[in-house]
Amino acid sequence: MKITLSRVFASALAACLLLPGAARAKNVSAHDIPGLIEALKAQGIPVEVDLDNKSDDGTAMPQIILTFEGDKYAMDFSSCRSKTDCDYIELLSVYNDIEPDVAQKIIAKWNQAENFSSVIYVANGKGHIFSLYHYIVTSEDGISEKSLRATLEYLARDSGEMVRIFQSLTKK
Repeated sequence: MKITLSRVFASALAACLLLPGAARAKNVSAHDIPGLIEALKAQGIPVEVDLDNKSDDGTAMPQIILTFEGDKYAMDFSSCRSKTDCDYIELLSVYNDIEPDVAQKIIAKWNQAENFSSVIYVANGKGHIFSLYHYIVTSEDGISEKSLRATLEYLARDSGEMVRIFQSLTKK
């Protein structure tokens, strides 16, 4: 019996597709925050975890502060049923004490182009907060670790661009 290379390849491909977990990375999800933390650590991303963090209204809002490409980002979770089971991931790059007129100029410049992340400016009793943010809906099935990393890369790119805009507007 003659076995061709294409038949061997087809058999190997079928085995990879049919065997449970074969050649597949584990997905990460806001529904499994401990698993997400482990995936970040496995990728060499330093994390600081606060599972007891609460939102302004007192509901559970776990938070991870991660360092990615040299900058710190907040990974907040929302629509939580517990401190380890949520629906959404909010990736944030927060800049404090940006004056309202500068913030409005940044937002106007930012909105002239299509960007991966959005910007928001909030003035509250705690001061002025300017954030670059992006939501991820993971569902219970999750997203691949590769997709999560790509999302962080886009956020880092946008963060760098936002800093360049800020610097160009505040040069004297």
